[in-house]
Parts: sequence; C-alpha cells; structure tokens
Amino acid sequence: MRKFSLLAVASLLVLPVVAQAKPLNELLAANGGVLGMKEASPAKVSYSNGANNGLMMDFGDSTLRSNLGLQSVFTFSDPEGGEDETSFDVRNARLELAGSIMNGEFGWVVSNDFGSTNTDSAGTGSQLQDAYFDWNLCEGEGIRFGQFKTGYGRQWNTSYANQQFIDRSNVTDFFNLNRQGGVAYFGNIGDVARHSIGLFNGQQVREDGFVEGLNTGGQDNKVMAVYDVSLNLAGDYDRSYEGAPMGGDLAATLGASAYYGQGDASVTGFASDFDTYGAAVDLGMRTGELSLQIEGFYAGQNWDQSLGEVDGFDNYGLYVQGGYFVVPSEWEVAARFGYIAADDDFAGFGSQSGFVSIPAGVDNQYEINLVVSYYINGHNLKLQTGPSWVINQLQDDNADDSTDFRYQVGMMGHF
Repeated sequence: MRKFSLLAVASLLVLPVVAQAKPLNELLAANGGVLGMKEASPAKVSYSNGANNGLMMDFGDSTLRSNLGLQSVFTFSDPEGGEDETSFDVRNARLELAGSIMNGEFGWVVSNDFGSTNTDSAGTGSQLQDAYFDWNLCEGEGIRFGQFKTGYGRQWNTSYANQQFIDRSNVTDFFNLNRQGGVAYFGNIGDVARHSIGLFNGQQVREDGFVEGLNTGGQDNKVMAVYDVSLNLAGDYDRSYEGAPMGGDLAATLGASAYYGQGDASVTGFASDFDTYGAAVDLGMRTGELSLQIEGFYAGQNWDQSLGEVDGFDNYGLYVQGGYFVVPSEWEVAARFGYIAADDDFAGFGSQSGFVSIPAGVDNQYEINLVVSYYINGHNLKLQTGPSWVINQLQDDNADDSTDFRYQVGMMGHF
C-alpha cells in the first residue's frame, strides 16, 4: 500500500508534463530551434553585480550565466577533553554554470565544489553539487530532473553565499536530507505562495556506512517523497537569503516542508526495512535593519524489525537567529541559539545527512553562535568573525556537560 501511494505521487508529477507536451517539430519551430530556422544573433555579454550577479551571455534564444563562489575560513577549535587546533580552510570554491535554451522553455544548472571542505556535502575535495534540467511549462511552473536539494528545510535551501552566519546551524546540518537524485514539480499557488513536490532515491544504510544521497544512485526499489510550501505574509522577503542587508519595510515569509519514504538498513547483526518521515516549519522576517528567523524540525524512523528493545526513534530540533545592522547595509551583529533533542535510542547512530553526529550518551545538544559581519557588497562579498559554543548534555544526570568552543574568521565572495 505504501509503495502504491508513492507511485501515485509519481504519476501526479508526470501529469503536468503530459498536459503541456507538444510534438518535437512544433516545439523547435515555436522556440527557434533547428526546425524553426531562427537566425543566430551575436552574443551579448554583460556582468551583473546585484542579487542575481554573475557573468551573463545572451544569444537571443538561449543564455549562459557563470558564477564563482569562494569562502576562506580560519578556525581555532578548543574541544572538551581534546587538543586545541587551528586550521585555514577553503570552505567553498564553487564553479556554477546555468543556462536556458529555446527562449527559456528549458533550463539547466551544473555546479561543482573544489573546496577543501564542502559545506553542502560534509565531504572533502572536489564534488559535484547540482546537476539538473528544468522544463519551464509556464512562468513560475515547471518540472526539475537531476540532482538537487530536496526542498526540506529553509536554511538548508538557502545558498551558502546568502547566509547570515559563517556556517549553518548544527540543527540544520543534523536534520537536512542533503542533495538527492530525483524529479520534482514546482509552481505557484495564486499570487501568495510557492510549492514543490518531488520523488527522490531516499535513504539506505549499509554495514559499510553507505547512504543514498549526494552523487550516489539508488540501491533498492524504495523512494522518498518531499513536499514544501512557502507563503508570502508581507512585503518581499525571499526564502533564498537570510538577514536584512538591503533594509526596507516589513517583509515576512512562512514555510513548511515534510517528507515520507522507505529504506533499508543493514548493520552488524541487524537488517530491516524502515519508514522514514519528518516535518519542518519556518518563519523569516525583516523590518528596517532588524531580521529574525525561526525553524523547527522533527524526524523519525520506524523499523519493521526491532533491534533489541529499539524499533525506531524520534528527534526534534529548533534554532532561532536574529541580526541588527548597527551601520545600515554594512555592519551587522547577529546571534543564534540552537537545540537538538535526540531520542535516547538514536544517540550514536549519526544524523540524517552525515553532517553532524550526536555522540553516544548525549541527551540534548545546544549551540550558541555570535557573529559580526561587514558587508562590502551585500551577500556577494562580506567579512565575518565570531565565536560559537556546542554544549552536549549527557543522559547520565551525574555526568558533567561537555562544551566545545570555536572561533572563526571568514571571507565570503560570490561573483
């Protein structure tokens, strides 16, 4: 029954494509393709330094945009019970290419991270990030096919270049579903909301630690469905950026997302199918020089076979962050508080995506982040610095909490 339900969702994704489908010769003729015999025009090259910055080449019926993203970070770490460490890292080194053909009916995106530490994959070295096609059925509505972010979680779907802090919250990194290979429909709900629904490879865990997700194919016949919706409450506050570097009147958005899927796990002495599910809600707003963002998460699993007395788990998380521009559009101070309530049976299993793990024996995890940012050119070029503390509260009430301290200085540019 569960597989039938997921297949039904897949059929809904296909319906908009079928309804809009045309014969190939009509598509090409209408959009200046080979059969349309539309004359090529000289390319127009320009560079934008605004919100949609980058090098743009316009060929008439097709376009090409390129971006370079760089983030270099110095980190001093003082972990509880460990040795102090200092490290200079190229946190992100992104080459991003995007284009459109046939007068915008089809689009594509390819991006790769050459950084020494990938903030969008929790890995190291060169890794493919986004690689997908968009079939734009009409303005604001289309089908996406390839590898991309699933839509679950606000902060996770905010570009690394448009974030208010040097790093995402530990809460976001714990609950996010990473990038997945799949297909999704996206569109508008009237003039006040946007939504998407997609099918992805889902999650599978094996004894060797393999998990379906970024740059990996499906390993079984199970899939995961993800739905997200964003409601514009006031003004123009896009969920694709954080903070208020541009100032302005009151603007706010409310969002929600949920997922459900199936998978299988295989660890030493244990193999079982499982259901996986989760939900998130978020609110973001700005007014003048002040900004506020709140996001709450739930994630659970239910196993068909129990491992001893454990047959699944339920995890919860929340973060709140806010900032204020003491010098409009230039100097901002911001603070964040995060909280993860890990199921007692979950501690030590890792996380949803592999970014952040909850050590065995930890009941709750807290984080406190402070940052001072100098916006040289909005989110496109900024200098940031500040400390953070991660506090692990142990399940043993008689044991002392552990605190890991970190201080960072980072330079972020997106050109």
